[in-house]
Order: sequence, then C-alpha cells, then structure tokens
Amino acid sequence: MENQDKQSVEKGHESIPEVFSKAQIIENFEELIKADDAVQRRLEVKNWKAQFEERTEEERTAQENAFNAKEEKEEGENFEFQTNPLDNRWKELYNIFQDKWQAHKKAKAEEEKENLSKKEQLVEELKQLVEDEMKNVGAAFAKFYEIQDRWNAIGAVNKSRFKQLQYDYSHYRDLFYHNVNIYDQLKNYDFEKNAALKKAIIAELKTLIGEKHIKKMERGVKDLQARWDEVGPTSNEVWEELKTEYWSQVNGIYDIIRDHYKSMREAQAKVLEEKNNLIQKIEELVLQSASFKSAKDWIQSNEVLNDLHKEWKAAGYAARSKEEQIWEKFKELSDDLRQRQNDFFSELKKENQVIVEAKEKLIQQAESMKDSKEWKKTADTLIKFQKEWKRLGHVAYKKDQELWNRFRGACDDFFNARKNFYDSKGDREADNFKQKEEVVKQIAAVKSEEELRECIKAWQAIDYVPKNKITSAESSFNQAVKAAGKSLQLDEDYLSKLMFEEKVAAMKEDEQADAKLKAERQFIQTKIDQLGEEIIRFEENLAFFGPSKGAQKLKEVVDSKIELAANQLEDLKAKLKLLR
Repeated sequence: MENQDKQSVEKGHESIPEVFSKAQIIENFEELIKADDAVQRRLEVKNWKAQFEERTEEERTAQENAFNAKEEKEEGENFEFQTNPLDNRWKELYNIFQDKWQAHKKAKAEEEKENLSKKEQLVEELKQLVEDEMKNVGAAFAKFYEIQDRWNAIGAVNKSRFKQLQYDYSHYRDLFYHNVNIYDQLKNYDFEKNAALKKAIIAELKTLIGEKHIKKMERGVKDLQARWDEVGPTSNEVWEELKTEYWSQVNGIYDIIRDHYKSMREAQAKVLEEKNNLIQKIEELVLQSASFKSAKDWIQSNEVLNDLHKEWKAAGYAARSKEEQIWEKFKELSDDLRQRQNDFFSELKKENQVIVEAKEKLIQQAESMKDSKEWKKTADTLIKFQKEWKRLGHVAYKKDQELWNRFRGACDDFFNARKNFYDSKGDREADNFKQKEEVVKQIAAVKSEEELRECIKAWQAIDYVPKNKITSAESSFNQAVKAAGKSLQLDEDYLSKLMFEEKVAAMKEDEQADAKLKAERQFIQTKIDQLGEEIIRFEENLAFFGPSKGAQKLKEVVDSKIELAANQLEDLKAKLKLLR
C-alpha cells in the first residue's frame, strides 16, 4: 500500500506545471481535496503550498518595490504588506486537507490495530492446533493451511508489535512441522517455491534494465527489492547463486540510475557555469555603462547585450532550483542596463531646466532629512541621493555650483551630526547604564504589580549600554524582576508575559517604534520557524525506533523534547500576536 501511495504521489507531482496564479492554485487544490486519493497525494499538496507561498512572496516583493519607488512618502510612513483576499480561502482549504490527513492516519492506525488482533488470534489458534489437535494429522494439516492462508490475507500491523508477533507465529509453525514429523518435507517445498519466486524476480530485474524512463526504472527496482525481501528462504545449495545474480542485477540497475543522474548533473553544471559567465559579462557591462558619455557607447552596449541574450538561450537549462534564480539575476541586470540606456537618451532630449528641477528636488529631500536621527537609514538614502546627483549630469557652471553647495550643505549637516552622535556614544551609554541600575534598585522596592510594570517599562525604554555591561545589566534586571515577582506571588509564566508586554509597550513609545517592532517580529518569527522544523525532525525520528527497551527510552526523550518545543512555540506565537 505504501508503494502504491508513493507512486500516486509522484505521479501527482509530475502532473503539476511550473507556474500558476493563486486563483488557479486554489481551483486545482479544491479538486485535489475532493478526490478519493487526496491523502495519498501529499507531495502534490506540498507543491501547491510551495507555489502559493511563492506567489505571496512575489506579491510582497512587488508591493515593496512599488513602495520604494514612490517619490513622496508621508513622514514616518513604513511599508506594510497588504494580504491577498485569496489567502484566507487557501488557509481554509489547507486546514480541510490537514483534517483529512489526520483522519486517514487515525483510520490506518485503527486498521493496523484490528489486523494485530486478528493475527494474535491466529497465533493462539496455531498454538492450540499444535497442543491439542495433533492426534488427527489430516485435520491438523487442513487447519494449519487454513490458518496460514488467513495469516497471509491480513494486512500490516504496527511496526513496534510486528517483530514479537512474527516470532510467535514462526515458533508455533515450526513446532507444528516438527510434531507431525514432516518438517523437512514442508521446508524443502517452501525452499523450492521461494527459489522459483526469487528467480522470477531476477527475470523481471533483467527486463527492467531495458526501461527507457529513469523514474519508472527507479520505482521498478524498489518494488522488486521489496518483493524479494518478502519471499522466504531457499536451500543453501541455490541461495548463493540466487543471491549473487540478484545483487548483480540490482547493482547494475542502480549503476545505470547513478550514471544517468551524474550525466544530468554534469550537463546542468556546465550550463550553470556558462550562464554564470554570461552574468559576469553583463555585470561588467553594467559597470562600464557608468562611464558612458555618448550615444555611440550606448548603441554598442545594446548590441553586446543582444548577443548575450542569444548565447543565454542557446546554452540550455540548468537545474530548476538554479535556473529561476540565475535567470532573475540575468534579467535584472539586463533591465537595469536597458533602463540606464533609456534614461540616457531621454535626458538628451531635455533642457537644462529639467536637470535643475531634479536637483532642486534632491536638495529638498536632503534638507528634510538633515535633522533625522535614523543614522543608518538616512545615511544610506543620502548616499543614494549623491549617486543620483552625479547621474543627473551638469548644467551651467555657476548654477551647478549654487545647487551643489546647497545640496552638500544639507548632507554635511546630517553627517556632522551623526559624527557628533557617535563621538558621544560612550558617555550616553555609560549614563544609560547608571539609569538602568537606578531602575533595578526601584524594582527591589516595588509593592504592587502596577509599580513593577512601570519599572520594567522604564528599564526597557532606556537605550543602549556599553557592550561590556550588557550581560551585567540584563542579569541584575532579571534577578530583580524575579525577586519582585516572587515577593508579589506572581508565577513565572505570568511574570514572563508581564515583562514582554511592558517591553512591547516601551517599544511602541520609542521614536523608532516601527523599526524596533518589526525587528522583534522578525526575530520571533525566525525562532518560530526554527522550532517548527525542529518538531518535524523529532517526529520523523520517532518512526525509526523499534520495540526494544533502549529504543523506548530514547522515544520518551524525543517525546519530551517535542512537548517542550511545542510549549515554546505556543509562547512565541502569543508574543508575535502581541506585536501585531
């Protein structure tokens, strides 16, 4: 059943084209959920989910680009992603699938439990046969084969119970053979039958070597290996020959598979190398374009760019995971170069007044930022403005100097203020440390939860301290809060929540509230993603534990780790919700 499920999943995955819109994804996903084999198509579901998330990321990128391209922004305006109305429908459908998957797992577990019960009953019947029914040999044989047929007809049981169950069954089966004094006769019959089955599998392996489709070959060899393992033993006289021939065929097939993928990887690596070389050439062309002064330079660069595009198409395709990424890079560079070219020829048609107006605008923007305290962001923006200033070119000398002096004056005001800020950074941080020490003393004297909240908020509102004092400050603060919480009879979970709430409150009142809240959200989301992956790994590891006592102890350890991670995950989600 598992092999069939896997094949249906792979088939579903291969049927998915590369690019869909969100509406198409939802339409196809709805059809998948309605299908009878929906739970067997998890890999296909994974593909739909990945594509939907890719579309969401593309929407985010487009919105960010549009936001960044806005020439005029309101003061304090920050980018905020607008979700697609289809996102809620996707979540509903995905939750429906998850419910179906959980129901499928539950039904499978119940089926295995029922099968276990049936096989345990057959073991008891075989035991009874051996102990009580041996006087009538003919009836014993009839009963024996009936039990054997019923045993083979029952499906899989839980892996943790299979080994002992199979041992009990084999034990009483062998005892039956021994008691009726025909063990050797039956064993030889089974050996011959098993040898014939193994020879048939070897014959199928030989046929499989001629398969043209590598995926079918892979699935075929795995299926035949599973069947080989299910066949019982043969006599020693033929076993070595069968085993040698079997592994010769299997290894030969896997050599073909490995050679196929090796050749494919080598070809894709060669294509990737060629395309990276083309990207390097276009990067060099983009760099050269910064020094272009004439129309002739741009016309020649356009001819070179066209030739590079022809070479790109002729190179073929790299691996899908790499192809999209390098194409985006190549296209981005091409678009950048063509845009530069268009800008150049557009500028040739404009009068000097156009340049003057552009520089006046840069001056106004620079002057509006000269008193900003967002040092990194504003510095990057002013540097960007300076590059833009150079790109605009020159007008009449006297006017150009007048504009430049105003623009440079605004930039100098900001950079001088930034220098003074960082020059006095040490004194400020030392003073901040003293302020935090005072707050710690106040925490030790609080008499109510409200006073404690005010102190925590005050401590969080104080800015950075010297690097070598960070650990000391944090330790003193945490110890003081913990002691105050104990004095006020606040449990640890509530105290932790209280501290985080006041931290958020302090952030929201900060001059750079948006930036700090965003950074905190990103930090918590990263931890949530890491914990989610960790839980998945733990759950996957559980499947490898057998029924031994040592394995059970390890399983208990893993279970405890999963529970701890799940609790941490819920706590982080609650914090993330508070930040929104």
